[in-house]
Formats: sequence, C-alpha cells, structure tokens
Amino acid sequence: MTITQNEAPGVYVNVTTAPPSPNGNAPTGTWFVTGSAAQGPTGVAIPVSSMSQYATYCGARTSTSATIYDSLDEFFHDGGVQAFVSVVAGPSAVAASVVLQDTGTPSATNTLTVTAAGPGTWGNNVTIQVTAGTASNSYVISVLNNGSIVAQSPNLFVPQDALTWASSLPVYQVLVTFVNNGSAVAPPNNNPALGTFPLINGVDNFAGITETQWTNALTAFVQDLGPGQVSAPGHTTASGYLALDAHAVAYGRVALLDVADNASAATLVAQSTTFQASARDSSYAAFFAPYIQIPGIYSTNPAAISPVPIRTVPPSALAAALMAANDQTNDANDPAAGPNGQSTYAIGVTQNYTAANLALLNGAGIDVSKIVNGVVTLYGYRSTSLDPNWVYLNNVRFRMQVENDFDAIGEQFMFNEIDGQGHLFSRFNAALAGRCQTYWTNGSLYGSTPAQAFQVNTGPQVNTPATIAAGQVNAQVLLHMSQFGELVQINVVKFLVNSPFPAS
Repeated sequence: MTITQNEAPGVYVNVTTAPPSPNGNAPTGTWFVTGSAAQGPTGVAIPVSSMSQYATYCGARTSTSATIYDSLDEFFHDGGVQAFVSVVAGPSAVAASVVLQDTGTPSATNTLTVTAAGPGTWGNNVTIQVTAGTASNSYVISVLNNGSIVAQSPNLFVPQDALTWASSLPVYQVLVTFVNNGSAVAPPNNNPALGTFPLINGVDNFAGITETQWTNALTAFVQDLGPGQVSAPGHTTASGYLALDAHAVAYGRVALLDVADNASAATLVAQSTTFQASARDSSYAAFFAPYIQIPGIYSTNPAAISPVPIRTVPPSALAAALMAANDQTNDANDPAAGPNGQSTYAIGVTQNYTAANLALLNGAGIDVSKIVNGVVTLYGYRSTSLDPNWVYLNNVRFRMQVENDFDAIGEQFMFNEIDGQGHLFSRFNAALAGRCQTYWTNGSLYGSTPAQAFQVNTGPQVNTPATIAAGQVNAQVLLHMSQFGELVQINVVKFLVNSPFPAS
C-alpha cells in the first residue's frame, strides 16, 4: 500500500471514525459480525454502537484487524446503529494471565489467578491493581488496559468476592476472568497483596485460524439478541458460507455473504451455484459484490505519515449499513437498493461489470454495487434462493420482520385466560390484523384493499375444542408480500412535427 506524506502549504482533511448514530436501531437492522480483532474476549457478543466503543473493547486498527475494523467503520458511516462483534482467534493463541498471591504469613501463597478473557498478546497490555479498600480488611481491584482503567470493583472482603464482582459485569467490559486458588491462609490474610500486576505470556495465532474457529464464533450470537444480518466480512470459503447460512436459518436472521473480489462474473456465479447446492436453506442468504472503497485514515499534520490512503472493504458491510438505515423508517420489505441503496461514505468499487455480467450475477443471487450518477449504489436485491417465493431479498428480510413482530404480539397473549365467549381470540385477531394493516398501509403487502393483501383467522377452524383443551392460542395469517421492480422499460416513439399522435 502506498504511503503518502502531507506537505505544507495545503489543505488536509482528517477522516476520523464515526460517532454513535443519533437514530434508534430497528431490530431488523442489527449486524452480527465475526472477525479477527486486535484485542477482546472470545465467545462473547460484544455490543458496539460506534467506532470508539469498538476501539475500547476490540482495540485499534492493525494489519490483522483491518478487515473487521474497516467494515464496521463503513457500517456506522452509512447508517448502521447497532452491531455485535464476536472475536475470532486461532487455536494456538494463548491468553495472558497472572497469579496474585495473598498477604499470609510466614510466606505468601497463591490466592487468585487472573486470565485475559480472550487469547492473544493484547492481554499483555492488561494490568491488575490491588489497592486498600475504604472498609476494614477490604481491598479493591482495578483492571487497566493500556494504562486506562476499564473496570473497578467496590470493596471486596474475601478472594471469592473478586469472582462475584467480575461475573456481575459483561466480560467484554471487565476483560478478565478470576479463579479462586483456595488459599489456606485465614481471612483476611488470604486476600491478594496490594500492588500492580501485569498479565503476561499472551500469544497470538492469527495465521492459524481455521473454519472451526470461524464457525464457533457464531455461537456467541444467541437467540435473545434478536433478528438482523450476520456476516464474516471477507471470509469467502464454501464452509464459511454454509456456517453463516445454518446460523441464519436457526436464528431467523439473514446471512450477508461476500464473494471473492474477482473481475470474473463466471467465477462468482460458480461460488453461488456451489453454495445453492449445499446450503441448508439458501433463501436465508444473499451474496454481494464487488468490494467497495472508502476513505483512508489521514493526518492533517504536514510532517505526519498517512498510513492508509484508501481502504478496501467487503461489500457485506455496505449492504448491512444500507439495510439498517432503511429499516429505521421503512419496513424491511422496502429494498435497500437503488434510490434507497446509495452510500454517503463509499468512494468507489473495485470491479466494474458489463450489463450482461450484471444480469448474470443478478440471476445467481449476487447483488452488485456500482457507480450510479457518481454515487456508489447497491444495484441488486436478490437472495440465493431457487424458490420463487423467496427470490427477492426484500421478502426474505420482511419474513424476518414479520416473525419478530408477530412473536412480540404473541407474547402479549401468553398466560391469558381462554374464555368461552371468544374474547381472547378476538383480541388476538385484532392485534395481528392491526399490524398487517400497517404493513399494507406502508406498501409492504400487495392488494388494492386490506382483504386482498392479508387475512387473519383465529376462529374455530384453527382454535378447536382440542387445541383449546391443550392450552393453545392459534392464528393463521395469509399474506401477499409486495415484490419490487427491477426492470424499468421506457419506449420512446418519435413523430414528425406534422404527424399527429395516434388516438389513445
């Protein structure tokens, strides 16, 4: 990568990371992301709503963390609000640790083992400070990362209190775990001795990451975190695609997959075809191409070196951002493409495909970004499904929204009495129909009238004496999901000035 130096005189623009979005997050706009970060715990979904939060928990941009760092930077700049990060580390990486000894006599013994919450050399920058508490025979633990306090305990009185305190905080915040070594010294002398103790012996293993680690990272994104998109930016293996798809199917999310950054449309189509043949359900996934270019990281100091003039980012980051921005004001059925798919941050794309190749890629479920009127624009919105019901990605994402919305409605009727007058079923019907009415008003359901767009049945056909006796409250909802136009044709016929137009 070219290294440039700013020189005076001149005007230099300093591009910094995006602040938290002022907008609220739509549940369907959440992005679940895996990748190699500079630091941070593993096996944990780290909530991130800005690049400053990302840096706090996952560290700075480095050569090994550039992909996930830049992807999230694009996500937040183009409208993303909420992401969850699961850090991927190699199998041979080692977590830094330190053993704290107690204040017992005649000689000190081990009392607490402190271990970084994730493997890697980043843990060697974590320090434990033990200071005297404000109460008699108490102590206070402070966790420092790169010299800054990230967590500080209240007064602790016995070693076990350190475990209780640390477990009360999110592991991504406290950054370490504690183990009680069971010192035989009597309290309070078995408390850790006062002092400053750096964690040591952390080892990286970025080059040794295998598919097992990529797949295991997805387990941090549990069901309770809700709907959204899931990606492993820049991870373009067949096994990786299948793992993301399986996760999306299991948790009702949508997998955004990056194809290789390749100029050959045929090569990309082959990736999609292979995936379609093996996927658990290809309607839960979509491919994106090509990679996009975003502004670099510059310094306005004339004597400083600008380390990254232009950054190249996997396209799933742009797609996730556009979807998140769209969902803040629209249903997920409204495509985040074309006029709704314009980037305000990206400055270019790495590949330009011919019209014929664009059609080829679109037919294979590969959604392409291109320059439209000078703006990087997502110009395709299909899933990889071969089922005509789920070819269009807006319907796939709307399915996710409907499931989430109806789940929330259904929870309101849990443990309600099933009365013999049908009042419960009537209220249930009204709640579901009301939500469908909103969908129809927004244009997400197709029909000139609500009756043509949806039907809700909570009557005796679905709530029979047998189901009522089994404690069930059932509903059947029929929907016509709106599709979108992806081919606009305008026929122009020229007439001579003295030739009348034909009668309409």
